[in-house]
Amino acid sequence: MRHLRARLQGQEEERRRWAQELHDQTLQDLAALELWLAGLSRTHDPDRLAAGVQDARGMVHEQIGVLRHLITQMRPLALDTLGLAAAVRELSRRAEGAEGSVSVACDVEHLPDDLPPDNQVAIYRIVQEALSNALHHAGCRRIAVRAVIDGSDLVVSVRDDGVGMPAEAPADALTPSFGKIGMRERADSLGAVLGWEQAEGGGTLVTLRVPAAGRGPTAS
Repeated sequence: MRHLRARLQGQEEERRRWAQELHDQTLQDLAALELWLAGLSRTHDPDRLAAGVQDARGMVHEQIGVLRHLITQMRPLALDTLGLAAAVRELSRRAEGAEGSVSVACDVEHLPDDLPPDNQVAIYRIVQEALSNALHHAGCRRIAVRAVIDGSDLVVSVRDDGVGMPAEAPADALTPSFGKIGMRERADSLGAVLGWEQAEGGGTLVTLRVPAAGRGPTAS
């Protein structure tokens, strides 16, 4: 429970930080811009009007930059620069580099790059969390990240050869400290099924099954 409370507290603090950032800068600046435009609308001086429009354009441009900065922090930059499949490969490469004794195999050529943006983020974060769990808690030597198409579903899995799940735990159980709640929420946002089970031969298998409806316009 201590881990769960700490995680939820961290999530709430992050939400407050974003809300404060948007309120203190973006919202305040947009309110100032509204007042500026209101005053400008009452002027009959062409020169003042032209200068005011130019200044307003500058304010809008500045706010676009601020919002882009915030969006970049909230959405992994790798998704925009590399695409989903390559971003997951890079995530796996970094995970392997973080623990020199752990090898990470990544086979995600079937991971489409044209998913809706929110779905890309959800899949990326779930894989990221599963990798982190395996590295920090499983005591494993090998991790395999894989994406396959099964019928109309996209199936993404992360498997390790570590200590596995507790014998008394049900197949779909994971302790809150392993990030179950956050992963589950992201899976729910996809309309996907997220499961944990003992991997054959030992270790843990995390599987995300995304139905066709969650795969965007390319789904049939």
